Amino acid sequence: MVSAYRHGRNAKAGSRHRHGRAIDIKVDGVRAADVRDYLWGRYDAEVGVGFYRQQQFVHLDHRKNYPATAWTQKHHSAENTYNPRWSRVAKRPTLVAAVAGLFQ
Repeated sequence: MVSAYRHGRNAKAGSRHRHGRAIDIKVDGVRAADVRDYLWGRYDAEVGVGFYRQQQFVHLDHRKNYPATAWTQKHHSAENTYNPRWSRVAKRPTLVAAVAGLFQ
């Protein structure tokens, strides 16, 4: 786990981390892109999956009554890119099955 609950200056206003609804993770021995694709391939609504390419971690949050949202942040100070290409590719059934095999 990279980060979970945040408070005070460590959490932006409105952050799901601040409300205990988000986690940033890395999985030892598994590429961050594979973790990202696995999580994104499993949910159709009420989640946010962010890929932080430079830091090599994945953000997962719960968004009650919201559609699923995906983004990439290419480097620490960059704006998020929403609906990136990987988010469309990761929903393909063959990729979902292949990536799921990494976690069994």
